Amino acid sequence: MTADWIDPPQFATAVANSPADHPCMPQRANKLGAQVNIAAPQWVAPRADTPFFVPVCMRGIVPVFDPPVKPKVVARDIESGATYEGEITIDFKPKYPPGVHVDVDPRSIAKPVPVPPGMKVGQQFVADLVGHAGIPRKAATYEVYVISGGVQSDTALVEIRL
Repeated sequence: MTADWIDPPQFATAVANSPADHPCMPQRANKLGAQVNIAAPQWVAPRADTPFFVPVCMRGIVPVFDPPVKPKVVARDIESGATYEGEITIDFKPKYPPGVHVDVDPRSIAKPVPVPPGMKVGQQFVADLVGHAGIPRKAATYEVYVISGGVQSDTALVEIRL
């Protein structure tokens, strides 16, 4: 796959909903405090031969809630002011090598333990402004951010070129 449709090119291989490490992932701002950091392409030019996809990569340390609260991505069209947002579904299913089969006896699973107050966890994923927030296929510049664990990220500007 060529990256002539997106800049910087490392975003071309990002996979929506994936928690896997990827070159598009931003660095954490610090080692201890709650934080949500994002990286997004400067521009995307949708192609006719592939689905319209605009990746936003997130890495952070976020508070844990019980019950869990899904992260969300928000995109605001700078010219029109229209806002698009949606929850992010992340596939955290374990990945096993081919040929490996794991059986789990449901009786061996411990009962859930309440989340201790103030607990934080590392989190990373790739969101899609089209699939998650529903941005339209039109020329626009969006101000983008992610909210996860009640913490809002920095913002990024993403231009859609047609």
